[in-house]
Amino acid sequence: MALTRRTKPTRPRLFDLASHDDDASTSTSKDPQLPLQAEGALESLRAQPSQKDRFLHLVRLGDELTRRNQQPGGLPDGFEQRAEKVPGCVATVKVLATLDDDAVKVYGTADARVSQGLVALVAEALEGLPAPRVLAVPPDAFAGSTAMASFLTPGRLNGLRSLIMTIQRQIASRVAGVGEEQESETSASAGSEGLPLGPPSFVLSEAAGEVAVLLSGGVDSSVAARLLVDRGERVRAFYLRIWLEDELSHLGECPWEEDLRFARDTCDQLKIPLELVSLQDSYWDSVVRYTISEAAAGRTPNPDVMCNTRVKFGAFCDDHGRHFKRVATGHYAQVRRDQENGPVRLFRSPDRIKDQTYFLCGLSQEQLAMADFPIGTFDKARVRQLARDYSLPTASRRDSQGICFLGKLRWEDFLTHYLGKNPGPIVDVAGGELLGEHHGLWLHTVGQRKGLGPYLRDKMVHRGPFFVVGKDPDTNTLLVTNDYDAIDRPRQELQVESIGWIAGKPPASLSTAGDAIMEVQLRHGPKTHMARVRLLDGDGESAEVHLEEKDSGIAPGQFVAFYAGDECLGGGRIRETWKWKWDGVGGRQEAPSSNVMLLQ
Repeated sequence: MALTRRTKPTRPRLFDLASHDDDASTSTSKDPQLPLQAEGALESLRAQPSQKDRFLHLVRLGDELTRRNQQPGGLPDGFEQRAEKVPGCVATVKVLATLDDDAVKVYGTADARVSQGLVALVAEALEGLPAPRVLAVPPDAFAGSTAMASFLTPGRLNGLRSLIMTIQRQIASRVAGVGEEQESETSASAGSEGLPLGPPSFVLSEAAGEVAVLLSGGVDSSVAARLLVDRGERVRAFYLRIWLEDELSHLGECPWEEDLRFARDTCDQLKIPLELVSLQDSYWDSVVRYTISEAAAGRTPNPDVMCNTRVKFGAFCDDHGRHFKRVATGHYAQVRRDQENGPVRLFRSPDRIKDQTYFLCGLSQEQLAMADFPIGTFDKARVRQLARDYSLPTASRRDSQGICFLGKLRWEDFLTHYLGKNPGPIVDVAGGELLGEHHGLWLHTVGQRKGLGPYLRDKMVHRGPFFVVGKDPDTNTLLVTNDYDAIDRPRQELQVESIGWIAGKPPASLSTAGDAIMEVQLRHGPKTHMARVRLLDGDGESAEVHLEEKDSGIAPGQFVAFYAGDECLGGGRIRETWKWKWDGVGGRQEAPSSNVMLLQ
């Protein structure tokens, strides 16, 4: 399935998920202090019938500007060196204002679609105007005349104001005959409210002696940062901007902006620098695209595993973290090294409920060697107490729940936004009875019980609870049962592929004998299984696993982590071991040696 981004104006359908359906009654009016040309540019935004449509209009403007910038001659020569980073913006915004025979020309880029739309709007409004007229524009007039406060967050509005002031400062310098290099030095020394954005400003020669800590705005990473400071480390904090932040900015609540405020307040208290790094493109390519593709194929993705391996200890370390002594996070896990230059090993946290080694099972030896988990020896209660003892701003903040990039958006809504609906039958595997209609196989996972009720016919609900036992993509059929105990082998036997062993090779007990009894974990949480594991190839990249007891639901695409006691040895992805087929008749169930379940 081909996935594209930032090309189709229909992508922000997330508006359909908003709890309010806003109307066009929001007050907007022309501002006499704005030039007529600016009013003309703003009129297209003002004419949109609802807040939702105004937001979408900005997105379209941003997409059009992105396409123009990518064309030959779209940006002036040396733009990256000549452009100024706009302070106080939510996104990373760069702008360059020039004069051509006293006519203003504005060029700009942003790494977020909404911010790019604001750049496009301002550039169109000011294009070709004489310098004195641009300098006379009140910075708040754009937002006021279009009621942007009704559909943009305060962070966006502050960024818009800062964008206009930056353009005006550049134009004033041009009029005064100040060169771009001198102007850049002046603006850099002037300072501004907000956080440094864009490429990190750390000095490479100093970074080698510093520890980079990834702050999420939560209590765990905040306590981790404080422990590093107490340890005597020189600490530099980073907040990673990821893809879906921009997609959620139209909603009433923007939890990521709140996260950023908590991260900033924590750094202010600890007196450590905070930098923002935009990894939206990397996150889309490495995590979001994977998540959508796996779900579309009927598998159960785990974006948190991918986030750790491909983003936090992947893209971030490749571009920035590698310059530092270590990269610290607020994970509940422990890193141990038996010898100074010996292999690095990953161990569970004493808090088995919060332990996150399952999410870290895909790290390589090189990645783990860079990792530092300061809270790894504590349980959650102790971390909370430390936050209170330190009077950290996050001390009473609730833990985030759900998938990392979704914020408060529901998983079902996210998948429906990208994959739409594809209704199909829900069938009882025991007798072939039609029980209801699902809206898409990707909305369900093997072992699922909760959430099936709304898809079942009214007379069928009382016969539950029903459990998902399989999917047949060929007939778009969801197979369920209310006798889950009768399902045996598919709940105990599985094959694992793409296994990565943290040590770089399988444990000796497994590679020598070919099979061994190991502890395995199929999902985050305290539940694990003892299992017999048998390698299927000489490199140890695939294995067959037989659990000693039934699991609640073995779903293709899920990750399996392997343990020896409290040490996490690595992990891999569950292969589609059991294929379910439905021929529309129903009756009996077979499990032939080919591992194909035939329901006839």
